[in-house]
Amino acid sequence: GTIYYDEEKAVYYKGQWLANQRSGRGLVVYPSGNTYEGEWKANKKNGKGEMFWAGTNEKYTGNWKDDRQDGFGEHVWLSGNEAQLDKGDTTKQRCNLYSGQWVNGRRHGIGTFLYANGSQYHGCWEDNIKHGFGVFTYPDGHVYEGPFENDRMPPRGNAVRASEDVAPQLKLNISDIMDNSTEDAMHEVKLLENVLLRYNSEFKVVYKHYAQLEVRKFAGEDAGVALGADAVSNLTLNPSPSSAGIPTVFTMNMEQLRLLCKDCKLLSTRMTFAEVHEIFYRMRRHHALSISAAWEGNGEKKDGGVFYDGEDEAGYSLYDPFRPVLFREFVEGLVRIAYTKFCIFNPEVTIKAAIKGVVEDHLRVYATQTGLDMAEDKMAEPKVQNAIAANMPLYDSIWAKYAVSGGGSGTMMLREFVVFVTDLSSFGRKRVKNIKETLALTRPAGPSHHHRQHHQHHHDDSGVDVLDGCLVKAEFLEALVRLSADSHTEQVPLQEKIKLFVSGTLAPLMDNFEEAKAGQTKIKVTGLGGQKIVTANATKNRNRPPR
Repeated sequence: GTIYYDEEKAVYYKGQWLANQRSGRGLVVYPSGNTYEGEWKANKKNGKGEMFWAGTNEKYTGNWKDDRQDGFGEHVWLSGNEAQLDKGDTTKQRCNLYSGQWVNGRRHGIGTFLYANGSQYHGCWEDNIKHGFGVFTYPDGHVYEGPFENDRMPPRGNAVRASEDVAPQLKLNISDIMDNSTEDAMHEVKLLENVLLRYNSEFKVVYKHYAQLEVRKFAGEDAGVALGADAVSNLTLNPSPSSAGIPTVFTMNMEQLRLLCKDCKLLSTRMTFAEVHEIFYRMRRHHALSISAAWEGNGEKKDGGVFYDGEDEAGYSLYDPFRPVLFREFVEGLVRIAYTKFCIFNPEVTIKAAIKGVVEDHLRVYATQTGLDMAEDKMAEPKVQNAIAANMPLYDSIWAKYAVSGGGSGTMMLREFVVFVTDLSSFGRKRVKNIKETLALTRPAGPSHHHRQHHQHHHDDSGVDVLDGCLVKAEFLEALVRLSADSHTEQVPLQEKIKLFVSGTLAPLMDNFEEAKAGQTKIKVTGLGGQKIVTANATKNRNRPPR
């Protein structure tokens, strides 16, 4: 039932009752504009629920006991007007957020605090302050592990980095790809960090530019369910003040990083953006394991683990296009991309040389530039984006039919894409001659031959089957747009070509899917990678975990 506490019916409780008291699930809107939605017992907040403080723009989601936060919960200090946010500003990359244990309304026990500047603390809390053993990661990647007393690190002669240092610094955590077990190896890592510091200003300009690009979120691309979603009531509620839609991060996201990689010609059929997602997954996992090792290696008995924002943070999936990328992750991620692209198959190429090549032959030439590829620029036009959005149900059906190997992970194998394009030839005008022509549809044209590349190192990957590579959904959608443009030579806008391609090719394909027998279509391949025949059946039981 519902009870209103004012004549305007703006202050009310709507939910379940027991013995004339709020008990069960319900929503209350207070005169201040604050709201609470969740579980009640004897007129008090008890159980799981979400509280939003309108005056201070704060939100807590988690456990309650007698009207106070108690147990596990997440508290975020939200920002104000989104229009005033400077996305890509490395001094404010996210909202302050605490996730961990609470006692009687105070941070107490084991918890993680994520700070706006990108730093984070994992460790012990006592009466709302850091006290006991903890691991603190600075915005530049340096890590302090040790005791905290009354919210501060005690003076230590062997501290990794003094908190008052203001000179630009950078610390890479890449021991999984670059040895640092000897003094000589540590010196090489330090030289690499110094190289990156020389590019730091350029990195910030590029990072901010792409963080501010508008990217469209199509249906089915939600990031996932955040902590405490099970506490949300199933009741049909009246409109009330809410924190819904208020951003909590102001960083680049993975989709914006994809646009950067595409613009800078860093992607290929041998390194798709699905591989970049996996590179960042491995990086975050390595960071998480480093924090865990520091935490567990302290030797003190602890009641719980550290809540870390690494893998599976806030419900993000492996290939989530809207997962945030902190600035320090962006810089280290470029190093790992350079390593994967140039060093793995060519050991004589150093990581230092590879990152120089990425910066000087890719970022400096292509990043933030417009007008270099008018056909690709048209994809970002609102009318074209609207045409894509209007046909998403059909695109989703095609994706579901052909992207069978990923098991719903969010990727389509290039092998499956080839099957799809070959099936199209039965219905539309587009004819592909060979597998190279088909794979060329998955990305823009390569770097201009007039551009001299000093640091480019082509790795020997002749033994790699490119058909085992994967596309993320955004790459698949762009490939559909390129197919639309190539299949119709009429002098009409791109959005009209999309409509013609849908009505003349894609819709008939799906209408006649059984007749097309897509699962058994044979594709003749012109000798690339030793492949002779490719069938969709060959991919149905293939599962490709992150490498």
